[in-house]
Amino acid sequence: MAIYHLHAKMIGRSQGKSAVAAAAYRAAEVLHCSHQDLVFDYSRKGGVVFSNILLPENAPEWMGDREKLWNAVEHFETRKDATYAREIEVSLPLELSLEQQKELLHEYITENFTKVGMIADYSIHDVDSENPHSHIMLTLRLVVENSFGLKVREWNDKKLFTQWREQWAAVSNKHLALAGLDKKISHLSHAEQGIDLEPTTHRGYMSRGNVAILDRYQRAKEIKSRNYDRLINNPDTVLDVLTHHESVFSHHDLARFVNERTDNVDEFNEMKMAIEGCPSLVSLGKGLDGKVYYTSTRVIEQERDLIAGATRLSKSNRHQLNPQRLNPILASRTLTPEQTEAFEHIVAG
Repeated sequence: MAIYHLHAKMIGRSQGKSAVAAAAYRAAEVLHCSHQDLVFDYSRKGGVVFSNILLPENAPEWMGDREKLWNAVEHFETRKDATYAREIEVSLPLELSLEQQKELLHEYITENFTKVGMIADYSIHDVDSENPHSHIMLTLRLVVENSFGLKVREWNDKKLFTQWREQWAAVSNKHLALAGLDKKISHLSHAEQGIDLEPTTHRGYMSRGNVAILDRYQRAKEIKSRNYDRLINNPDTVLDVLTHHESVFSHHDLARFVNERTDNVDEFNEMKMAIEGCPSLVSLGKGLDGKVYYTSTRVIEQERDLIAGATRLSKSNRHQLNPQRLNPILASRTLTPEQTEAFEHIVAG
């Protein structure tokens, strides 16, 4: 199932980071850092299936060279607490092919970053084919002629970050639709979507003596336990989650959902039985791929309402517009014959 994940962080000298090293690691390349006179060799790193650099229109060609680009970025930063780049990490829809993932990233990066002047160095990582994701390193300074200018403070605006989050969901959903997939993701939290589940946190690995990790592990375990009780007592919540972004889900989707929210076989079987016995669950039988699919009574009712509404509208002529008012509109546009025909059909009775 397509999932939503977008995380942003800064890469800077104060954290002991090197922009050149970060770029080499994410692209699985060998890059020389002139500032430290070190060679960072990550060429043996596996799982990097694609990397690319997108430039603003006014950027010189040399900035498309990864080693030259990030060495220049480091050269401009002289402060001890200097930041080199912003990194955006996103999960890619598992349902899309590599080529489709490339197209999705290209549109998202172009529309949100390079159009406003950032340089984007991005890679696709797909280590186990179950977690395809992308790392996008973004420059912080405007490109001025053949070099860099001032940093753009407006790019740090929280409202802009919120916009990037919303746009990732919107562009991803567009490309899922273009691929003919009835799937959607959302940047909204469970609470904002009306789903009665606590947001989970990554447990990490328990480490002897590390109190912070042990506390985080315990908190994550407690949240998972409370969510388990919620789902057992109200299995309708599971159907709300599984059908919130897709009208149908497979038996495999259901099993994976349960597996991610249980800790042992007994819990798995108990939750799965509770869901399969839920009156709101509707079995749709086997699809063309041989898999068993399900939906919920809520989705069925919504689809019936949509069909009824479409039927009512199809019998109405109230939307018809005066053809004489449309001629100036048509004259002001350059439309193909097919577009003209579609336009005339929409405004006709």
